[in-house]
Amino acid sequence: QSFQNLNNLKEFYLFNEKLSTIDRSMFKGLDSLLLVNLFGNIFEKIENNTFIYLKKLEELYLGYNQINNIETNALYSLV
Repeated sequence: QSFQNLNNLKEFYLFNEKLSTIDRSMFKGLDSLLLVNLFGNIFEKIENNTFIYLKKLEELYLGYNQINNIETNALYSLV
């Protein structure tokens, strides 16, 4: 909910922040995002529809996390 009024934001960086979860509501209202960088956190799982609100996303960086579970439809909305 913190980012909902940033509907013109093009790039979103939260790297090396030691975040452990990605909540899909985090991206609600960020319809213009082209790049999301979540590099270097401690995510273990990506749940279904995590990126459902990111219709224009072109680049997604998830490297250097601890991801060991990606649910079947986690990235479906990005295809």
